[in-house]
Amino acid sequence: MKIEVKKFGTHLISRPEGRDAALVLRNQFLNKTSDSELIFDFEGVLVLTPSWLDEVLQEVLKTHQQSQVRFENTLNSSVAASIETVVS
Repeated sequence: MKIEVKKFGTHLISRPEGRDAALVLRNQFLNKTSDSELIFDFEGVLVLTPSWLDEVLQEVLKTHQQSQVRFENTLNSSVAASIETVVS
């Protein structure tokens, strides 16, 4: 399943916003999919913070293993740095 992250906004900054996004993902996608792989597509995201991403990934990792989660369109330095901070 591919998740277009920009649907949550182009500036994904705060932990509360990340928590809200995580709840949406859980209720609308994670509980209703049999896909083993999740692809987070960051096309169009201008700013991403580790706080926002951490909230989302905490929820995702309740139902999926980290090896089942992939990231696409991560050339933006804000996106790349946040992924590196949270995933490593």
